[in-house]
Amino acid sequence: MPYLFEAWLLLMACCAFWLWRALHPGMEPARRFLFLAVLVVVLSLVCAVWYGFGRRGGSYVPARIENGVLVPAQSGAR
Repeated sequence: MPYLFEAWLLLMACCAFWLWRALHPGMEPARRFLFLAVLVVVLSLVCAVWYGFGRRGGSYVPARIENGVLVPAQSGAR
């Protein structure tokens, strides 16, 4: 179900852009808007890489049953 919501958000953003292009066929976006859009994409990529390199340590071990006893999930120590 969450995937449907994410797909709906993407579809709405695309429809808004297509509607804007249909209503203003010869008009280009302002340079300030383009600069901000590129800045958001670059910052998103930098944050994703930073988060990825910051997650060092062990790996996740899911919960399991040993000798009839539930052993809780464990995440690696940092």
